[in-house]
Amino acid sequence: MPNYEYACGNCPYKFDIVQSIKDDPIVICPVCDKPELKRVFHAVPVFSKGSPTTVGAQAEKNEKLLGRYGLEEKRHQIKTEREAAKKKARAQLGLPEEAPKRPWWRKSDKIDLSLGNLAPDVEVKNGEITKVGPLSKQAEDYIMTGKKP
Repeated sequence: MPNYEYACGNCPYKFDIVQSIKDDPIVICPVCDKPELKRVFHAVPVFSKGSPTTVGAQAEKNEKLLGRYGLEEKRHQIKTEREAAKKKARAQLGLPEEAPKRPWWRKSDKIDLSLGNLAPDVEVKNGEITKVGPLSKQAEDYIMTGKKP
């Protein structure tokens, strides 16, 4: 049988008694004989298996998760700062905000230097061309066939 605690609302008297659940609660105080007696209910301790579910444990778990999210946020912040620095540098140089995009038909932005070998011998003095040699055999073949040497 359960143990019940009673307290009087009229006087400071408190006591415990073993009663059946089916018994009616006692209402008359044995000290002051007034009908002010009430049962006192207490919180029941609860235990759970598995991971802790207290507020403190949840806070610690969330703090670990925030560490990962904080890192992602920091990476995003660094990326936006770099983009802003690039835009600022391009503005100082008088360039458009974004670099021009290459045409769809160009495979890369790298300059093809292999065709530089095909140019005739050129000599420049004082800003004027002084000597131009004939086209090389490779240059003539490139012009005729369109294939790089």
